[in-house]
Amino acid sequence: MPYKQLRYLLDAEVQASDDATKIVKLPLSNVLHTLWVKVACTTGSTNCKDQDIDNVVDKIEVIGNGSEVLFSMTPQEIRRWALLDYKNPIAEYVDERPGKVMHAVYPILFGRYEDDPNYWLPCDRFTDLELRIKYSPTIANTAWASGTVTITVMALMTMGGPPGEYRGTLRKTTIYDFTTAASGDEVINLPRRLLWRRLMVYCYEAGIAEGTDISRVKLSLNNDELIPLNIKWLDLQEWNQKLWDVHNYRSMIIHRANDDVVHTKVSRIQAAIVKSIESADITNDELYYLHADAFAGDAVTLESLKADLTAGSEDLTANTSNIAGMLYVVGIGIPHAVVIPFEGWFNEGYFDPTRYDLVQLVLTQGGAGGDAKVSLEEILRIG
Repeated sequence: MPYKQLRYLLDAEVQASDDATKIVKLPLSNVLHTLWVKVACTTGSTNCKDQDIDNVVDKIEVIGNGSEVLFSMTPQEIRRWALLDYKNPIAEYVDERPGKVMHAVYPILFGRYEDDPNYWLPCDRFTDLELRIKYSPTIANTAWASGTVTITVMALMTMGGPPGEYRGTLRKTTIYDFTTAASGDEVINLPRRLLWRRLMVYCYEAGIAEGTDISRVKLSLNNDELIPLNIKWLDLQEWNQKLWDVHNYRSMIIHRANDDVVHTKVSRIQAAIVKSIESADITNDELYYLHADAFAGDAVTLESLKADLTAGSEDLTANTSNIAGMLYVVGIGIPHAVVIPFEGWFNEGYFDPTRYDLVQLVLTQGGAGGDAKVSLEEILRIG
């Protein structure tokens, strides 16, 4: 009788190099539903401002038989697909203070959800399966400590037989990336080999509001013979929010001074709670205060104050030294991304691009400098 198994494939292995690709051999029997890749790294001796594990990991891939790409994306994209699938952010710990261990857990789903009985990876149909984790943290006092990258990999599998009828493997890959221009359309010819389930466009520029670098998204079939979608970025993002009810929030421990700007990676900020967690200086009668002063894009500008409570010489001044604080921020939608779902659009649970001679994504640009990527979830049938 088939049964589920949650197992380690790699258990908290410290990496010898600061710039390498860790290869983990995957099982060649039974059924693989989901992988969780946990990466940890220690912050530098001064601080680690505006850094997280997305800055440590470059790319995560699953490759079959040496060349068949089964999964390939950047951590920035993975965390947004995970928000879409789980409705909540990935498990992570962000702490900018010196000598702290940050971590993030990146899920790789081969089905519609963690233990999907119909969409999964049939390991026994390969002679070689590899998980590849490319990492290259910046080694500096104000970034990451050398020799501290640590990787854990867990797998959810079905053992002893298939969990249900095999209908395919969901394959997520980055298919296009570019830097946005100040104006004009970026026209992308999309691949037509496999069936599609969902498509994501990611675009991030620090401190820049959503809908600026890319203002409109259009899907064109056969040179505008059919246009299933042509909508403003912000409206598509709000429709995504209504469709999936994602919870876009982030909790961070920051290490900042007055007027510092924190890039939270949370978009369309609705609220930010900031609280000093620095101990009061009893000896010098000093107390610390921290709050959010302004928002712009994903950026929160801080006001940090130091109160001198010495009797007869009370004073309140801007704190130019870094202090520790807790920042909790809430936004709308999938941050810096929009999704086009294809389930049910053509009276099917997928979109078949082979029915058309030309399938194009047209992205209208309005600001230069955005880091933009297009990723696609396809249905791969492994025979």
